[in-house]
Amino acid sequence: MTGETSSLEYTAEQLAVVERISETDNYYDILCVRRDAPTREIVQSYKKIAIKLHPDKNHAPGSGEAFKIVGKAVNVLRNEEGRRKYDSDLFVQELGTFKRPFQPPRSHKSSWATSYESDSDEDFDEKARNFPYY
Repeated sequence: MTGETSSLEYTAEQLAVVERISETDNYYDILCVRRDAPTREIVQSYKKIAIKLHPDKNHAPGSGEAFKIVGKAVNVLRNEEGRRKYDSDLFVQELGTFKRPFQPPRSHKSSWATSYESDSDEDFDEKARNFPYY
């Protein structure tokens, strides 16, 4: 075995697969499947991606870690209980990314009809703060 050198070359496609997986934490996105995908489809997608990422085939930086992430994703999503828990956690996580619209406290001190009696900026600012949003 003397004189042999190991080639650690990789293609742009191999690097792109690794980067795509590294950019997301969503197991469905990692496996390129819909949320309502049957287990069979999840496993098929895993096999296709695992072949592209296997450390013996893909020498792109981060391919070993990406291979582990794909394995973890399929293990969670093909297990009914694990998938249910993951979906629940994902829903809560996504819900947290939505911001509630600002709703000032309701005040009954002013009404729509009386809030524009004066045109002065000072009065307008005060009335805007007390404006009732129903």
